[in-house]
Amino acid sequence: MRRTLTVVLMVGFITAAWASGAQAEPASTLPVLAGDAVTGTGSTGNLYFAISVDARSDASGNNPTGTVSLDVLGSIHVEGPITCLRVDANRAVIGLTDTTGPFDRLTVHVVDNGATGDLFGALPNTPTDCIHLPDGVGSTDQVLVSGNLTVRDEPALTSKAQCTDGGWQLFSTVEGTQAFSNQGQCIAFVARMNTA
Repeated sequence: MRRTLTVVLMVGFITAAWASGAQAEPASTLPVLAGDAVTGTGSTGNLYFAISVDARSDASGNNPTGTVSLDVLGSIHVEGPITCLRVDANRAVIGLTDTTGPFDRLTVHVVDNGATGDLFGALPNTPTDCIHLPDGVGSTDQVLVSGNLTVRDEPALTSKAQCTDGGWQLFSTVEGTQAFSNQGQCIAFVARMNTA
């Protein structure tokens, strides 16, 4: 009886030790995936000057952070924190609260056309939720004559299926490095995120 009890206790101890080692990694040690972003500086040379954009969110458009600043007609300075960011391929809509200029809020439109000329436009006193786009978004767009605006549309990782068929290669960290070295790491990441 004593020997049986000792064996049962040892098996229980080994099982408990193995289970504790197999627990999910805490979310704080998981890589931080890159999200959507609009960054850069520029000028259109006729309407918008000293443009500076640093707008970021997670890949789903949540948790927006950053600021936008610009001079309109060279004399009206507009600057403030962003309230929302919506990115679709090479286009972005940014809502911001104007803390220095005459406008309460602005909706900014950016199109990253690479080497063919980026577009920048701003509509004053418009809704800033980036979901219900105001009429006229894009109507004030001007081509940059200097500078460069970069729009990054990062896919949101929400399911294990996105990791298959080479999908794991599409995800990067906020540092700009590839987030996963293989499909298994990507799938494990999704599993841990769903249990965190």
